Order: sequence, then structure tokens, then C-alpha cells
Amino acid sequence: MTRRGNRLALMAALFMALAPAAAIAQTGTIADWGPDSYAWESSYIAATYISNPGSQLNAVGRVIDFAGPLAVLEPIPGGTEYTYLMSNLISAGTTITPATFANTYRTVYNTTAPNSANIAIYTGPTNSSFGTNPPNAAVPSTFNDGPLVLSGSFQALTVTFIRRNSDQMVLSGNADSGTPSVANGVFNGGTALALVSVTGRPCPFRVTGGWLAKAGSFPAGFSAHFDGKIDIDCPTTASPSTWGRIKGEYR
Repeated sequence: MTRRGNRLALMAALFMALAPAAAIAQTGTIADWGPDSYAWESSYIAATYISNPGSQLNAVGRVIDFAGPLAVLEPIPGGTEYTYLMSNLISAGTTITPATFANTYRTVYNTTAPNSANIAIYTGPTNSSFGTNPPNAAVPSTFNDGPLVLSGSFQALTVTFIRRNSDQMVLSGNADSGTPSVANGVFNGGTALALVSVTGRPCPFRVTGGWLAKAGSFPAGFSAHFDGKIDIDCPTTASPSTWGRIKGEYR
């Protein structure tokens, strides 16, 4: 093999080993809300923690932290707040799985607006308040009364928690829209949409967090405290050299 052939063979091996993939995953949390964040339903039995089929789930709260591509929204200026509204979700009914120590309660809330928005973040003056027995004069109106920052649609939210048998106390719980994927949900609007898009394609995201349905953890008329966040798994473009270009440099 000629000296030039040796060089090309070596470069081919290096290219196969080191050339970047078509995309590099950018993952992590981009927005976090709580402790001021609560959910309510249109047909929920608080005494038994049962969501009836067809019950509409909503949640509102104050976003307290941004990270990743949304870190540019910080620091949050005085007199300004970011709030979120989760909506357009319908209960399939609560199922209970018995166990010796505690029973597991599970409810799936499916989207009613696959091409609209289930989650939306707004910015505006610091005027949000919760009151009691939503919807009311403040909820959701003081949480979506400013410019839309970011919105997205996901297919379903699954809420799971356990209830101890010995004293019927509600223990830990979780809400989750599932692993980020285009099928599960992508962003679709807002002034920050470009920050969570790659070559014009909005990123997949996940809504998840702690869900506490224990009485006393939320204002009267609400059904749960939702300490949640938005995670993304977003491909970012890379610019790999082509094999043809590398060969050309050694001719």
C-alpha cells in the first residue's frame, strides 16, 4: 500500500470511530414549578380519592426555575412571574390495585386536544392567586392572563399514588406523561418555541413530578398538590465532515 493509501486507511478508521452522529441528545429539566401548584377535577370524590370516568383534570401553579435552553429567562424580573396551566385532560377512571401494606391508585388522563395544548407557560404581573373551589375568579384566569411563553401537547398523564391500609393515609405519588418522544408529546407554540426546537422541529418533552393527594396539602376544592417539571430529550444538530471531504484533503 502506498504512503497516501496508508493515510487514507487511517483517516477512514478515525472517521468511523470519531465522526459525530446526525444528532446529539440534549436532555434535562427546563422548567420547574411548586410548591405553589395545585390540581382540581370536575368529578372527583375526595373522600375516596376516586376520579370518575370523564372527569376533567386541570392544574395551575407558579414556575420558579428555568434551566437548559430556557435558562435565558432568568433571572425573573421583579414584579413579573411565570405561571403554568395544564388542561384538556379527561379521566379514564381510577383503578385500585390491592396489596398487603398499601393499595395503589392509578388514573390515566387522556388528552382531548392532541393538536392544541395540554401544558402552557405564561408570563405576566405577579397577580396569580388560588382561592378555593376552582374554577373561580382567580383560577385559571390569573395563571393564563399574559403572553404565552411555551406550550405543548402530550397524549396522556398517568397519576399513581399509594394509600396505606393500616390508617388509610395517602403516601407518595407521581404524575407522568411518559418518556419524551414525538409520539408522546412535542412543543407547539409560544415565544420560546425556537429555544426548544432543532432545525424547525419542536422537541419532545415530558411532564412529571410529585403528586400528593393527601387532604390538607392543598386549598379547599382542589384535589392534589403537583410539584412538577418539564423535561426534554431534544436532538441538537451536528455538522459531521463527509468522507469525500476528508479524502479530498489528502489528494
